[in-house]
Amino acid sequence: MRTEQAYSGGESALSAVVGLLAAEAEPHWPWLADSCLARCAGANDNKLTYKYDALERQYFEQRHDWALGAWSSKFDTTQEYDKNGNRTRYHRNIGLGGTTSYGRAEDLSYTFNAVNALTQVTDADDSTYLASFTSDNNNNITQVTERMGAGTPQNPYNYLYTYFEYDALELQYFEQRHDWLLGA
Repeated sequence: MRTEQAYSGGESALSAVVGLLAAEAEPHWPWLADSCLARCAGANDNKLTYKYDALERQYFEQRHDWALGAWSSKFDTTQEYDKNGNRTRYHRNIGLGGTTSYGRAEDLSYTFNAVNALTQVTDADDSTYLASFTSDNNNNITQVTERMGAGTPQNPYNYLYTYFEYDALELQYFEQRHDWLLGA
């Protein structure tokens, strides 16, 4: 494990500095993490913790917000990678009641082909979600097809198609999107 970083931010510069020091406090400063941080934290403060693996890929993120006199976990994110460095999993766990501010939970799995081109993304937290990817010979993504919904009259499929085209220098020069419901 290369490093672990923790950041704190909010309206008060003092609490941001105190949060940073408390997260990285050395054993001879035990008062900093316990008493000062609790007394100095403001209503809009937050702490973010990031962890990286030996190849310097972020594999963990966690957010805490200061609420009602204590730190409250809002979400954590873990990521996994294959031997080629492709992200194979992105799991975002949202704390109770946090979806309004921090989005929905998701547990995405990424599939790659033999030449490391992304081919598919699924969500274990939403069995109706599927994204398929088509790439050209240079591994540029040329088409993304996303399907959401169960395909029933109450929850019809919602398809989103996106097409990309590239010039001779491999620069994207065209993008077109289509969105429609099927099965309504």
